[in-house]
Amino acid sequence: MAFVGDMCMPHLGSPTLAEGSPQGLFDAMRAVIDLRPRTLVHGHPALTENYPIEAFPGLLAALRDLERIITAGISDGLTLAEILRLDHLPDVLRDHPAAVMPYLVTRDNFVQRVHRRRTGYWHRSGEGVELFTSAELSAALDLLGGRSAAAFVTAGLELARRGRHPLALHVVDLGLLSHAGAPGLVGLRQSLLESMVARNQLLNPFKFMHYASLAGLELEPAE
Repeated sequence: MAFVGDMCMPHLGSPTLAEGSPQGLFDAMRAVIDLRPRTLVHGHPALTENYPIEAFPGLLAALRDLERIITAGISDGLTLAEILRLDHLPDVLRDHPAAVMPYLVTRDNFVQRVHRRRTGYWHRSGEGVELFTSAELSAALDLLGGRSAAAFVTAGLELARRGRHPLALHVVDLGLLSHAGAPGLVGLRQSLLESMVARNQLLNPFKFMHYASLAGLELEPAE
């Protein structure tokens, strides 16, 4: 048995904390694999359950491949959102089924951490050169929508129908800045939040908690 604490947390953990490095994680995982423990005990029960030692060889290989994809994407001028939309699944996972779920749980936060470490304030596409507040974006979209809350509702519903729930939620939140308390927007926002809670409860615990908090849902303590 090996106690590994929060070893995976630098890339699995809260995206508000800029900690850890890809190579540091790889070296730590390699060291654990070389110890050949029968069982891993992590700092959190969910990690212990979802990151067993059997998953480590495949997960390590998959994350190394993902780092290569991220680095290539940055070199090609892809934005963070564009790299995330690649939804990269390394071929090595075909031979390591135990690593598939840990990889899927880790992937997005790993991409964000690596991208943050290797890019500057400005992107060559222009992202970051000029920054706008949510209120400013809301006012601009309100002009496009004819100063109508219904336009935001229509856009939110259509985006949700296309499966773009996070983008739909963002549009609705912007709409509420220009049309505070509009019933159609308030109701749609709650529906979208509950949908996001359901979509993330198995794959991304931090998004799950974030959307559950926004939706005002009370979560039972983990046993």
